[in-house]
Amino acid sequence: MNDFEFGQYLRQLRLSKGLSQFQLGKLVGVSDKAVSKWENGISKPKAGIILKLSGVLSVSTEDLLQEMFAEKK
Repeated sequence: MNDFEFGQYLRQLRLSKGLSQFQLGKLVGVSDKAVSKWENGISKPKAGIILKLSGVLSVSTEDLLQEMFAEKK
């Protein structure tokens, strides 16, 4: 999975919780611009943020990491 595909996965999770980028950012301690960069494949969240994302989005850290580092198709 490339960065954009991970970003779309993250976006789907965020929307399923009814959160805006701003709200998600606030919950995990980053700006809405950081969330936007993740969702657009520009950057990836750091390890500590992955832990926070998993809690907020009700998904395991393993699932997030698998999506983040899966081989490109």
